[in-house]
Amino acid sequence: MFSGGIADKLGNRYEAKWIVRQFLDVIGGTAEWMVYEGISADFTGFECSIYRKGIVEWHQTKIGKLR
Repeated sequence: MFSGGIADKLGNRYEAKWIVRQFLDVIGGTAEWMVYEGISADFTGFECSIYRKGIVEWHQTKIGKLR
């Protein structure tokens, strides 16, 4: 796996597309809400949380390092 440069650009594009796709679920009514990159400690390592069917889903689009 490459770091920086093209890998970073492709990763950011994928993340943006994934977030838009999840947001469309909120607009379409299959999810109730979405929080993108929250500032609480719960969001460490995650891009967004989505609430659907009574469950909060946590989404991560990048490979992260455990702290």
